[in-house]
Amino acid sequence: MSIFILIHGGCHGGWCWERVVPLLQARGHTVFAPDLPGAGQDKARLRDVTLADRARFVADLVARQPEPVILVGHSMGGAVISMAAELVPGHIARLVYLAALLLQDGASMWETVQRAPGEMPELIASEDGKVNHIGARSVADLFYNTTERQWLEHVLPQLGEESLAVAATPVRVTAERFGKVPRTYIETRFDGALTPALQRLMREDWPCEKVYEIATDHSPFYSAPEDLAKIFEEIATN
Repeated sequence: MSIFILIHGGCHGGWCWERVVPLLQARGHTVFAPDLPGAGQDKARLRDVTLADRARFVADLVARQPEPVILVGHSMGGAVISMAAELVPGHIARLVYLAALLLQDGASMWETVQRAPGEMPELIASEDGKVNHIGARSVADLFYNTTERQWLEHVLPQLGEESLAVAATPVRVTAERFGKVPRTYIETRFDGALTPALQRLMREDWPCEKVYEIATDHSPFYSAPEDLAKIFEEIATN
């Protein structure tokens, strides 16, 4: 059995994996789905948190495990797991990018999403310009467009703000450390937030050993949790 660490994306928290965690646990896996610094139950830190803070938090959690882990990042969480792998590559069995930002060294999230622009979500900035949140219509139309209405309504009140500084921070990774960790990508076919075209462009920069496609929106942990858990199980088995 494997150890999974599931890292959420922007404006979310560890809560977003609630439909997937029990499915993996039922298969005998150990699963962690933490809140990143500044997210979920740790919202008070958001205005001061950095991408490096989040990477170190994940790297420390990874390093405490008794064996190399399968480290999964969703969306913005992809940048976090890449930088965590740069810090502790020997403690990670595989990186899994779920509709995630797989960034070149020196590239920021904001720069990268403009390489293959689709419909831009409504991002509502705070008065101090440090954080933003996503408009409800964009959440429904771009992030959760194949998710059942009951689950969308469950998600909306839980969504939080996200740091603009984190999104603008360049990722720092090297071929010698991060680049040596095996990578798998899960492409989301009907994704309105991070288009399949952009997901493929990023894989040209950092090719992945295995690519899965799942016929969902940006958020398969709610729209197709059983299908996602099956992919995770196959990754662990192989």
